[in-house]
Amino acid sequence: MAIKNKKENQRIERICCTCGKIKSFNSCSSTRSDFYISSSPAYIAFGHMPFCKSCCLNLFKQYLVKFGNDVKKAIYTYCRITNTLFTETLYEASMGKIVAEQPDPEIFFGLYMKNVNSLKQFKNKTFDDSDFLYSSDNVKASLVFNKDFQLTEDIMKRWSTAGFSEDDYKFLEREYEDFKDSIDEDDKIRQMFVRDICIARLEATKARIDKRYTDMKNLQNHANTLMVNGNFNPSKNDDIKSLFHGQWIKHIENDMPITEPEKEFKDVNTIRKLIEVHFTKQVARMLDFITSKKK
Repeated sequence: MAIKNKKENQRIERICCTCGKIKSFNSCSSTRSDFYISSSPAYIAFGHMPFCKSCCLNLFKQYLVKFGNDVKKAIYTYCRITNTLFTETLYEASMGKIVAEQPDPEIFFGLYMKNVNSLKQFKNKTFDDSDFLYSSDNVKASLVFNKDFQLTEDIMKRWSTAGFSEDDYKFLEREYEDFKDSIDEDDKIRQMFVRDICIARLEATKARIDKRYTDMKNLQNHANTLMVNGNFNPSKNDDIKSLFHGQWIKHIENDMPITEPEKEFKDVNTIRKLIEVHFTKQVARMLDFITSKKK
């Protein structure tokens, strides 16, 4: 991609991957570059975006039109596409420096990109470290299970613990539904066990996402212990619905065996007799499974 590469601090040129034009590129802070710095691992070899500043601005303008001049949605979508950090603080700070009555989106975009690339607290940050506007963008979005979920006072009262996000409540409610049929509304002790189990599983899920595998294992063991202490262990539960598949089959075989068919239905087409005479007995004689008396 490099066109020219002379002595340090001299002009270096690269081709923009979007417009195809040759633009100035230089990693030296004292020399102006037509490419924005990027912390994305996809561009780690160059440390800059592969598209020039003009093309970045044009992309931002496209989203601005798409979202009806909603600057926040436009810059957020741009950051998501280019793997650039988005934070509410940085957005508000950049908006605050332009005229409030008639904000110029181009000036805002330049300020935002300048701040995100120059301030130390944003160094080596990507979109994964952003303040997410939509839960579907969050790497922890696997906790979300119901788009129509509404956080009510009853739900908050059930969990009675501060510090949960809306996605946390969604996860907890999903887990609670799995236990709902096995607890009585008046059984407060089992309800307490269910709440503790759900919270432990939530924290274990978060630990897995954050790659804190030791914490994850400890939390999973804690949840399993709570299930045993609360008599939610399937082997100790009389409710057939809660049995594992193998235990359910064993229950059928021991307590609900298939009875022998009536004589008239035993071998209607004599298939069993044919198999016994022409296959089973012949193989048995060959392998000497039939005694000499029977022979």
